[in-house]
Amino acid sequence: MCLVGEPNLMLLWKKGLLVSLITSAGVLLSACGASQTLRALTPEDFGMTCTSDNVCVDDAARIGEARKLNRHALGFVAANVGPIAQPPRVLFCSTRDCFAQFGDPTVAAHYIIGFDTIVVNDIGWYNFIVRHEMIHHWQAEQIGPARSSRMPRWYLEGMAYVLSKDPRDPLPSPEIEGWRDQFNAWIAKGNDWRVPPR
Repeated sequence: MCLVGEPNLMLLWKKGLLVSLITSAGVLLSACGASQTLRALTPEDFGMTCTSDNVCVDDAARIGEARKLNRHALGFVAANVGPIAQPPRVLFCSTRDCFAQFGDPTVAAHYIIGFDTIVVNDIGWYNFIVRHEMIHHWQAEQIGPARSSRMPRWYLEGMAYVLSKDPRDPLPSPEIEGWRDQFNAWIAKGNDWRVPPR
């Protein structure tokens, strides 16, 4: 029984636990780069100019080039992989400093799963790289963001490297080469790339 004016210890304990959980989640998200990911929601706040067709650039002089790369990737994926129901937002950075606001500046591009956003680095302004990331968006639409985040890397990345017709030989790392090889071997066994492995 609780007397009037006496603190309810259970309520205080629950509030303390809630504050601890929220603080821990905030620290974890910060450590995982979530602030970079969240910035993709409002790229205009980070020096980017966005158009009505979901293309954003940090250098307005390159908007035509960015739009052309985006249109090409959307058309390529629709014709060679499958239709895209809702095109993603694509952020084109012309400098690594711009890209570092949204992710690891050592990569050419990345897809932010769950945010329907592609971010392209200064070294990623190539048709095959934007196609690769657009394939990741297609995967998220077809498989679902939660399920695709649990798919084997060899399947997701191997598919994106193979179907985007990435011309690099060798690919950027032995690990990536392995993913492509494993995907190709899986297909060679008669598997349909549209049906994820179980």
